[in-house]
Amino acid sequence: MALFSASFVINLVLSILTYALLAKRPAPLVEGAAEAADDEDLAISGRPDWRQWLTLASLMALVVGALGFHLEIGFLALAAGALLPWWT
Repeated sequence: MALFSASFVINLVLSILTYALLAKRPAPLVEGAAEAADDEDLAISGRPDWRQWLTLASLMALVVGALGFHLEIGFLALAAGALLPWWT
């Protein structure tokens, strides 16, 4: 019970801090939103943009780090999830 309680309290505190820090962050502006709405060929083509390629590269780094270098997969996933919003 002590292990569950300690884990629960730590995760609750981290969740509250994360919400408090990210709630005041302004919403990202979509570059060229009006142009993208007019250009339907890009939306229909299904080609990934640079953000999707960056996400795929992060996933590949996670797999290589976990399987190739025997790093903790949870830590790698959290690191990728924390870094991706700052790259975009």
